[in-house]
Amino acid sequence: MDTRDRDNDCPFDAEAIRSSEFAGTDHFAAIYNVAPIVPGHSLVVPREHLTSLLDLDPSRQAGFFGFARHVTRFLLAEFSATGFDWIIQDGQDAGQTVCHLHLHVIPRWKGDLPEPGDWYTRLRLPLGETGNGPVDSRARTRLSEEKLQTVVTTLAGRIRAWAS
Repeated sequence: MDTRDRDNDCPFDAEAIRSSEFAGTDHFAAIYNVAPIVPGHSLVVPREHLTSLLDLDPSRQAGFFGFARHVTRFLLAEFSATGFDWIIQDGQDAGQTVCHLHLHVIPRWKGDLPEPGDWYTRLRLPLGETGNGPVDSRARTRLSEEKLQTVVTTLAGRIRAWAS
């Protein structure tokens, strides 16, 4: 399948992400993770269905990472975070479970894990061993639709105010 074709089952295609989108451009969207690992855990996704970062047109790469930088700065301020992780799992062997390019933006705080680098070793541990499970695990606790909408509406209003 051409990775640029729309995948009707993709949870990140336009219609599917509207309810969790809190910021966007013509080409990219920031969505709140329906099963966040920590408060603020969000995703930056292209609106075009692309499977891999390598499929992103070079003319759009600066826009993707520029938008991700903008979203990250906002999340750092909004959640009083002191650091962040950016994670792209590109390909099944890298742990990608949703075949649509997405960048995890995960706010971090001092002491949120026993060691700052422990994040990486926890990516593949089963749910019971970390309390959270793998980054893209469908087994993680999902926010209720009501809670998700409350968070998204709040973030959407605050990022508009923050950006102006």
